[in-house]
Amino acid sequence: MSKKLLLSLSALFLLSSVLLFTGCSEDDFDYTGLGIEEKSALKLTPIDLPTLTAEDSVIYEFWVATIDSVDREEIWLDTTSLGKFFWNKTAYQFMTETGEARSDVFNLPEGKTSADYDILIITFEPYPDDDPAMARNALLRTYLNPKFVVNEMEFQNGLNTATGYYTLATITDHDLNTQEISGLWFVFMETGSFLYENLEIGLIDLKPFELEDNFFYEGWVYKDPWPRPLSLGKFKNPNYRDLSNPYIEDQYAPLVPGEDFLQNKPEGFEGIDYPFDLVGVVGDSTSVYVTIEPDPDPFPNEPFPLIILSRNLPLKNDTTENSKNQTHRIVRMGNRYTTLPKIEVTRADPVR
Repeated sequence: MSKKLLLSLSALFLLSSVLLFTGCSEDDFDYTGLGIEEKSALKLTPIDLPTLTAEDSVIYEFWVATIDSVDREEIWLDTTSLGKFFWNKTAYQFMTETGEARSDVFNLPEGKTSADYDILIITFEPYPDDDPAMARNALLRTYLNPKFVVNEMEFQNGLNTATGYYTLATITDHDLNTQEISGLWFVFMETGSFLYENLEIGLIDLKPFELEDNFFYEGWVYKDPWPRPLSLGKFKNPNYRDLSNPYIEDQYAPLVPGEDFLQNKPEGFEGIDYPFDLVGVVGDSTSVYVTIEPDPDPFPNEPFPLIILSRNLPLKNDTTENSKNQTHRIVRMGNRYTTLPKIEVTRADPVR
């Protein structure tokens, strides 16, 4: 072994010993040498952000703020808008409020740099919007970490732990022997104990949206050859009933989200047998899912493309098999948190 190599190894060992015995932590490390330079603008790079245009009733808005803590509660101070924007996912293009192309760079207020703020937020705002205050919904957010070149904005509602269960049953007709293929409810119960009084909440760890938040959850179901998905109802609290049940006698709806398709056949479904058979055939396209919907809702009769839970409908092997064999089964839904949109944020020079 050469003398130079021995000297290099000795120096490395000495440096490691100094760091070990002086208790150097990550927070003590000097990051200035990493080349992270504070800038007076921020650049957004969306990943799977849903398209919103001037034809819709909501618009995105980008905010920065500082953080204080009072009684362990995080308080946002100096909340400042960097501007509203629309987004075209297909063209991968930011647009102004009037629908014209705009830069992906958002200038900070004059005299400010990225070092002056702690948190970044994207909200849904009504469009048009005359209220300068931030809407009470943080669609995406992140802390502006001085140690990271790229900061990733994502959902912060604990949605990554949500689990969903559903079953096919017509709960509102109070009859376990007929039409069970025509209802879908987000409930969980032990096998063989399908009684009204045994119903348990099927949407687990799906945190309720507070009343002031401009979001709803909404359940949806689709199967071939339907012309479109059908809503199972909007709700803020998965531990309570949804807001409407247009296809049943509403007063009999249980205290869980879901729907029985028994009366008031939906428009546009002519030629499809009703009450519906919600069991699919192998090879069919089917789906059950829970979305996050902004309020106001830009697409009131369509699912907004923020899916948090999903699974296909139960399937039978062919059209001759009895669909009822697939009812009263507990179906576990998959968590789709990783497919929700994100926005990467980097420091940038301002655009003029």
